[in-house]
Amino acid sequence: MTTALTVLIRRLSSAEGLGLPAYMTPGAVGMDLH
Repeated sequence: MTTALTVLIRRLSSAEGLGLPAYMTPGAVGMDLH
């Protein structure tokens, strides 16, 4: 069973220039911060 999940992200001004979390590996269960 698959359930859709909505995640709200708030980007703070101190994080300006940083990328959003992203899947770096196909089939990954978590996202990477870089």
